[in-house]
Amino acid sequence: MIDIHTEQLLRLTDLPDYLESRGLGKRFSMRAVRRWVRHGCDGALLETVTIDGLLLTSFEAVQRWVEQQSRVNDTGDPPAPSRLCGAAPDAGPSPEHASSMHLLTEHRIVPTALDRVIKTLDHPESARAFAAGVLFRAGLRTPADVLQLGHEKLLAIVGLGAKSKSVVQSLWNALQRKPSASA
Repeated sequence: MIDIHTEQLLRLTDLPDYLESRGLGKRFSMRAVRRWVRHGCDGALLETVTIDGLLLTSFEAVQRWVEQQSRVNDTGDPPAPSRLCGAAPDAGPSPEHASSMHLLTEHRIVPTALDRVIKTLDHPESARAFAAGVLFRAGLRTPADVLQLGHEKLLAIVGLGAKSKSVVQSLWNALQRKPSASA
């Protein structure tokens, strides 16, 4: 329980910024913070107090919460990481989530699996982006799509210029070296 006399209070809305400043390499959303308060994470609830309608936690409560998640069980192994703190076990993506992700991908807001591979290639960003756009418009979304199309048909896609063909050739070579990348 939070002792407001001895613990340093922190507005719940400031918790994502505080955690990000700790160098975790990840930005947490307020939705995640609320989930930690309501449902917990790995069996640990984040403690809060309300003062005049203002929801607060404390630096010490955050430390206790992290320690609870990190405790070693009787076998000496750390607890298994949860898929989503507070999520129902074995809950796959909802149809709404899948539909949203499809929409975001089709509007080029979320990168495709093929975009992620193209981003690793050693070419100027503009050439990579142009080639990725041409391949996307040709209906290619995954490395498996590229391999299935074949090398000759890939290079024959309308709209590929000299620079973007170079990117596509590098993509083909990379996928040939790593057949597991198509899975």
